[in-house]
Amino acid sequence: MSSVQAYISGFLVREYPEWYQILEYDERICPLKNGEACQSIWIERPNGSYTETFDQLTNEEYKQQIVAYAILGMINIHGSLYLAVVRDSEPVASVTLDEATTVDYDKSIIFRVKSTALLPLALPDELHERTDDESPSPNTSTHSGYMRKNSSTKRNPSASPTKGDKGTGGPTYSDPNLNLIQDINHMLSQYHYYSRSTDLTHSLQRLWQKGLLPLQPRRLRENLSSSTESMSEEQPEGINYRRPKTLFDMADPYFNWSRGTIRHLPSHWITVLIQGYVGYSVQNWNQKRVELLLIARRATHRYGPRLNARGVDEHGNVGNFVESELRLRVDDGPWKSFVQVRGSVPIFWGQKNVLSTAYFTRMMYESEQAFLLHYSLLQSMYGDSGDIYFMSLLDDKTGESTLTQGMEHIDGAFPDMRLHMLRFNYNEKVKRNAVVPDLLAYVNLQLMGTIQRIGYFDGDLIGKVEPEQVAKQSVDGVQKGVIRTNCLDCLDRTNAVQMMISWVWLAGMLDPDGMSHMLDPDYTEADFAGTLCQFREMWCDHGDAISFLHAGTPSIYSQHIREGKQSYSAIFHYTKNMVVRACSTVFSDDMRQTCMDIILNAYENKVETVSNASPFMTAANFTPDPLITNLGDINIWCGTWNMKGSPLSNQDDMYSWLGTGFDRNAEVYVFFLQEFVELSIRNVLSTEDEQNKEALFIAKVIRILTVLHEGKNVTFHHVQSVPLVSLYIAVFVSERLTSAISDVLTSTVKTGFKGNLGTKGAVAVKFNLGNSQLSFINVHLNFGKKVTSMRMNEIEYIMNNLFREHGPYNLYSQDLFVIAGDFNFQITLYDGPKENAVLDELYKGHMKQLLVFDEFLKSVKKGPPRLSNLQEAPIKFEPTYKFKVGTNLYDPKRPPAWCDRVLFGGCSLVRKIDRIKCLCYERHDDMLSSDHKAVSAVLRLSAESGVSDAAGAETPQLIDL
Repeated sequence: MSSVQAYISGFLVREYPEWYQILEYDERICPLKNGEACQSIWIERPNGSYTETFDQLTNEEYKQQIVAYAILGMINIHGSLYLAVVRDSEPVASVTLDEATTVDYDKSIIFRVKSTALLPLALPDELHERTDDESPSPNTSTHSGYMRKNSSTKRNPSASPTKGDKGTGGPTYSDPNLNLIQDINHMLSQYHYYSRSTDLTHSLQRLWQKGLLPLQPRRLRENLSSSTESMSEEQPEGINYRRPKTLFDMADPYFNWSRGTIRHLPSHWITVLIQGYVGYSVQNWNQKRVELLLIARRATHRYGPRLNARGVDEHGNVGNFVESELRLRVDDGPWKSFVQVRGSVPIFWGQKNVLSTAYFTRMMYESEQAFLLHYSLLQSMYGDSGDIYFMSLLDDKTGESTLTQGMEHIDGAFPDMRLHMLRFNYNEKVKRNAVVPDLLAYVNLQLMGTIQRIGYFDGDLIGKVEPEQVAKQSVDGVQKGVIRTNCLDCLDRTNAVQMMISWVWLAGMLDPDGMSHMLDPDYTEADFAGTLCQFREMWCDHGDAISFLHAGTPSIYSQHIREGKQSYSAIFHYTKNMVVRACSTVFSDDMRQTCMDIILNAYENKVETVSNASPFMTAANFTPDPLITNLGDINIWCGTWNMKGSPLSNQDDMYSWLGTGFDRNAEVYVFFLQEFVELSIRNVLSTEDEQNKEALFIAKVIRILTVLHEGKNVTFHHVQSVPLVSLYIAVFVSERLTSAISDVLTSTVKTGFKGNLGTKGAVAVKFNLGNSQLSFINVHLNFGKKVTSMRMNEIEYIMNNLFREHGPYNLYSQDLFVIAGDFNFQITLYDGPKENAVLDELYKGHMKQLLVFDEFLKSVKKGPPRLSNLQEAPIKFEPTYKFKVGTNLYDPKRPPAWCDRVLFGGCSLVRKIDRIKCLCYERHDDMLSSDHKAVSAVLRLSAESGVSDAAGAETPQLIDL
């Protein structure tokens, strides 16, 4: 008998009225002839308890007998148990893996599942009598309510399965779960692999590091006598932890798709299953025998179709996480192994449909914590001493740029960690008619050093070097770190780049001197189609497999890469699969998600299932303490800035901006932002971009405040945010004040397009801080070059209409209110509306003279009495608008003006009680990404007892209005 068939080739499954019997089917170990006894396991119906024995447990004849190539375990469908078996499979590789081949095999044979069967443990009479109302819920696995019935039905022992069984892998009787059974059988027949002679769940390096080489798995139950051994109540169900381990016990549960089916059966009967891809090729190249084995392992966490499995979960698992290992052997030498991984962008995000913009589903600080767990997972798998390279292939277009900004924030949040962010805009850099040359040029020139630093695992170390030595000293031949690649779905672009990274690594192994021109684009195209064409075919098949499992279709780029050009057939392949993907998302994703939940026993094992969380950004929840009344003096930082829709940029020095508050011990930070997102029709109609930017902004502020207060044991929390089209206000307070906050209310007032749109207007937050009432209003008034009463009337309109939806409200009854924002106030000189007149006066140093002609300072004296009580600290900075973006140079096309202001007031000022003081009022020239400069003011609200200022505090006098 050949080595391929030498050992356990399968099982016989016999169905009895009240039992299933599974026997090892192998002529060498158990010939099943002349009445010789063979180890078998008896599974009782319907409860699933088992007995391992050499004895016959029933005198009845079996009803039918089938050959199973693998036993996958028990599957729980709506409370009913099914025995899952592989009915048909095909070998995809028969290869000698040296120590990674189990010691009882000459070669490792890897099979692809072609068909499966789910055999019901419920008795046939129960299946007929059960109604839908009697079906157990998905969260229960009890079978105590089932009535056991004797059956006298007998069949010839040699009878073969019915035609229905053979064709569908399911029963011929009425089963309420029949549709699900068919769906599960169909899923298991797509890109699932197993082997009885090697471990597919670990890379070669991890097998060595865990001390599992050489592989010596236990095949049978230890110390099994001829007497019966049953599963008792005291004996734990599932994995048998005795030594030596079985292949199932050795398997990495992170990639073992049989881990949810282990219930009720001992591990030495269960076959390990991976979801992904296995490809093997033997080629002659330059008079060398080259063996390539490509294994893709898809994770059993954060699983599901692409719209269901976006981003990261709270345990650090990401959607579509796949480990791709390329093993190489030349002329029967030791195996070499190079590992890459892919996975969804490791932050909390989602997407409503394939055409919508990606959005953040949680606050960014939660993404930071989840990212740390994901990073720790990668380190545990690929080495604490190695660097993790996060390679993003995302586009800069709106739909994907949000995720790019999210990862940039993550990168900035952890500057001291051994991680590297690599960016490559695939859609921009790679031309459709030159995929291989463009990718090869990038990988060869930009990633060659990274590939060399990471290294690879050399199988020559096995048996010569102990894994413990690697931790003590530098050892060559060990991969340290990994390249983690992602695009939006981690499918098409990711596979193309991973293929090229593998090609560059392969070239370094086969042709280190470059004599064969493997890295020359002019030669690579020919080589892909020539002596090493199977490398290309394997990687295209690899991409098709992962794409099919995640999106329901083959990769849209595989045909293009196979042909090496933009042909009509490649265009048709691309278009067809894009359409099928969209249809699969609508019609198939729910079914596929349900099947995966059942296969992994998600209901019973509480494996986290995926969901699209709401994009609504929730504020922090504080529990007010009514006993806290007098908090002493409170310093409040107020910052206003018209961002002109620009993204958060590193060229804006927010540390300096917030530093004015840090220097004066501010415990409340309030941001008044205008044009927070670009004023566009899309952003007027949709809030997705604003919500995404809000998440990034909140996280950035928390990070800056944390850094500024490092060592002071002071932490800050986000209290509330209010967006309105492009207006945005956010409040943060120190930990000390959180329990003193109560009655948080928000309000918006629209003034754009005669009050119909929120492109102009106000957003506001008010709350009680101890026994003080505070209100903060962010305004953006209409623009106009001429000085009129329009803007002053808008201010009064806003003041009169704020918080009216919550009941009567008087702004001047507040202990402190702040109105800040872009007021669009202008400067008009007596000598006429010359465009450069204001600039000329500024260059002459006549700033004080210009303030006389400031619209607000002139109008407030003539305006309604209600406005005359508004206060502003003396302006000692030059106009805040308009600048050339990225510079501190005024734009001569617009006369400069003090548009960005911080006004304040309160009942104490009206009563002439000196509780409110401005400690500083500044313009910040290091905020460069807008045509406005940011402004900050620090206000002190003294305790009601009138506690005096700290000695030496800078206290500007108020402008006498």
